[in-house]
Amino acid sequence: SLFVCHMGFHFAHAFGEAAEDDEVYRSCSAPAVQHVLGGGVATLFMFGQTGSGKTHTMAGLLERAAVDLVAEEVTLVAFEIAGRAIRDLLGSGELRVLEDQEHRTRVLGASSQRAASPEALLGLIRGAQAHRATRATQVNDTSSRSHAVYRIYRGGEGPGSPVLTLVDCAGSERREDSTHHDAQTRKDAAEINSTIFALKECFRVM
Repeated sequence: SLFVCHMGFHFAHAFGEAAEDDEVYRSCSAPAVQHVLGGGVATLFMFGQTGSGKTHTMAGLLERAAVDLVAEEVTLVAFEIAGRAIRDLLGSGELRVLEDQEHRTRVLGASSQRAASPEALLGLIRGAQAHRATRATQVNDTSSRSHAVYRIYRGGEGPGSPVLTLVDCAGSERREDSTHHDAQTRKDAAEINSTIFALKECFRVM
């Protein structure tokens, strides 16, 4: 049988269209960066419909986070998740995901690059972003077709190291926004929507 369920959602904060990048950074990202500077681990997700500005927002946050984080040398790891494949954005080839003896998820084989200045870190990230899978959609001419993960370690990479992880999710799509897609693009959109739904279920449990 069919039924309709109405749900309400509460947001901690919503920014107006005139909000500046500095305001968004101070409110949403600066506390996470300070936590990492104190030796902790933090993650920021860019999540929303395709064409809504996720990648643009992350670029602004990264510019400001780089200045705060790179008081000493940092290490960058970058990879993308496209369907069932995980690809290195700083090197080449596909990566593997395994669980270690302590039941922690590990990405094996990812390249890493060191940066000693904010400019060097941002240059590495721009190079990684240039290798992401993109495809034109009805909403966005250069829509990201993969989930990109950027991990910025303070000092060296390793278990227990302070790290800021930024996840730029591929954009979800409505059915009416994909009416002119070819078969492969519709398949990509279906995979993206299913992975985003799984992510939402993880958030719901948390």
